[in-house]
Amino acid sequence: MKKIFIAIILSAAMSCERATESVNVPDPVQASFKEKYPGVSAVKWQVQHDKYVAIFNQENKEVEAEFNADGSFLKEDAD
Repeated sequence: MKKIFIAIILSAAMSCERATESVNVPDPVQASFKEKYPGVSAVKWQVQHDKYVAIFNQENKEVEAEFNADGSFLKEDAD
């Protein structure tokens, strides 16, 4: 049981690490982001389930905006 718990923890840590690696964001995604969020410059990108997620601050809130690889906007979540 202890080995299973350790394996789960290690697996979760590795998946989080992959999400924060350098991401090559396609031009259509960058263009769509700039059009929807003009003036936002400090953006952290992640790839989650073949979707591109931009994480940034806007009006003192952390915002996550999700895009398809073709640049189409999917959704926004703000904390």
